Order: sequence, then C-alpha cells, then structure tokens
Amino acid sequence: MAMTTSAGRNAPREATITSPTPRVGGGSPRNVPVSDQSFAHPVRVLGVRDFMVVSGPLEQRIAAIAAAQRGRVARHQLEAIGMTPRMIRTRVSRGSLHVVQRAVYAVGHPGRVELGDETAALLACGDRSLLTHRSAVWLWKLARQAPDEVDVTTLEGRHGKTRPGIRVHRSDSLTPDQTTIYRGLPVTRPARALLELADVAGPRELELALDEALAIRATSRTKLHEQLERVATGRHGASVLAALLDPGRATSVTRSEAEERLRAMILAAGLQVPEMQAPLLGFTGDFYWREAAYVVEFDSYAFHSSRRAWRRDRTKDRVFAAHGILLDRFTWEDISERPLATIAHITQQVTARTLQRAASAGTLR
Repeated sequence: MAMTTSAGRNAPREATITSPTPRVGGGSPRNVPVSDQSFAHPVRVLGVRDFMVVSGPLEQRIAAIAAAQRGRVARHQLEAIGMTPRMIRTRVSRGSLHVVQRAVYAVGHPGRVELGDETAALLACGDRSLLTHRSAVWLWKLARQAPDEVDVTTLEGRHGKTRPGIRVHRSDSLTPDQTTIYRGLPVTRPARALLELADVAGPRELELALDEALAIRATSRTKLHEQLERVATGRHGASVLAALLDPGRATSVTRSEAEERLRAMILAAGLQVPEMQAPLLGFTGDFYWREAAYVVEFDSYAFHSSRRAWRRDRTKDRVFAAHGILLDRFTWEDISERPLATIAHITQQVTARTLQRAASAGTLR
C-alpha cells in the first residue's frame, strides 16, 4: 500500500544528497563507524517514499532527520546513522535527547510542537502505520480540537501494542486510494476518515464533522457513497453515516455560521459589502445591496419549515417584488457544495442591477 509521497524535506542541504545510493553490495542500509563522516547514511523518514540520505558529523545527521520530522527521531533512525544503544542512552542522560514515546525522542528540547504528538505516535507504531479515525478527522480540520489520544492504524498482521497516548487500531482492508500524505503525515483521506469516525463517534459528533467536510469541500457525497459501497455489510456506523447523507436532512450548521461563510465568500469576490440584517419594508434582508435593490437570503429547512414561516416568506417575496427589489434565496448546499456558482450568480446580479438602476436613475432609498 502506498501511503507516502516523494515530497522533499527541509533538511540542511549539506546533510543530504538527492539520490539515495545504497552501499556497494546491495541489501538494506547498514551501520558504519560514526567517525566515517563522508559516508552517506540512507534513512527511512516519515512521509517520504525513498530513503533520505544524510552525511557529515553525527550531530548534523541527527539534526537533518529531526528537521524532517518536527524535531522527533526514532531509535531505528539513530541506529541507521551509526549510533549505538549506549550512545543513545548517553544523550538521553545528558538531555540532548528526550523520550516522548518508547524508542522515540525529541531532539534538543521536550517542548510541545504542532503535530508533534502525532509524529511521535507514527514513529512509535512503525513504518506501516497512519493517522485514522478522530486524529485523521482533526488533521483535515473537520473537528475543532484534537482527540485526547492519537488514533493510529497499523497495517501489520497483528494488533499493535498499546502505548501511552496512542489508540492503536489494525486494518487489512485499506487500499492506496484511501490514504495519502498530508502535512508530512500518512493519513486516511477525508471520506475514509469519516467512515472510521462513524465507527467510534456518536451521531452528533459525526454530523458536525460531515457538515464541515462538505462545507470546506474536503470530500463530497459521491465519494462518501463510494466508501459506503466498499465496506462490508454490518459495519458499525455505516448506517448512521448513510442516513446523514440524505440530501433532505437539515444541516447542523447554525444560521449565523452560514451567514458568516456567505459573507466571507462575498468579501473574497471583491463585491461591495452589503448591509446585513437590514430593516426593509417591514422585513429583514440578510444581505442587502441598496444600489442594486438586491437581497440575498440564507434559506434553511430549520428556519423556514413551518407553515407560518412559509407564508411569511411568500409575503416578503410579493412586497419586495412590488417595490422593485429582487430576492434570491440560497441553501446551505449552495454555499458549501456550489460556492463558485453561487458567488458568480450573486456577482452578476449585483453588477447588472446596479448598472441598470444607475442608468435609469431609479435608486431605492
């Protein structure tokens, strides 16, 4: 399974060479005396397909690996550049290496760094591991906070060992198209991550993550349906996710969140900032361009589903039309799944109606 990419790392230039060259004689890379500073040491680095090759003084080799992994290194990587277990223990006792997981160390200082726990967890669980479940959902920005433990799935034939701060899963069903490298970390893609989340989360947590994924276009309903078709029947959570994919379901996004997202789209398009929640003819216009006599309104089943609300909307339509005001309503799906088409339509209406009204000198006040 291909979980890695050939993307480069920001290692010191003098400590790396671009084309890994195994030692003459073939086979896997072997340790060499530390004093041999000219020897090129091939090392497996997290999130990189090929060996990264380091050389130079020992401290420079360590720094090159650490720079590629948010300051974290694994014992097997240190051994690959010529360090012995005794040398590793000496640096731990002196404080230049700090244990953050079994056989995983922070170089220089033990302070927390962004994605440091996730990097250490992957190093601790081995080459055939990746972020999944809540950790994958959080990495893709579909959740607002990181989980208490790092979710890692190993592709080894047995269940991974339990480690502090790591929730280990095992899978033999992941395929290359379900995984990728994101921010230098092996991780399941958003559609697969949501399916995994469905197995461990409650409906509300899953609903919020799903709506966010669709809103930021991290995935699509089509891709999610494809994931559901591939899983074995009876998988826990699949039926919940399938129900949440019903197009008729009301979004979990609040009115204010939807309006903020639409406002951000308007600003990004360079349109004149409209009046928001503008009192107008006995009603309120969500977004009102006065010069264009144009109103945009967020339309949601959650806010417009009652008979009374439906009647009020029809009355508003008639009153606005009688005064030459065009009202366009957009749903959450328009904003989240068709943002370019939505903002293009709004831009066209604002521009055309402003010019038309200016030409006829009929601006509404």
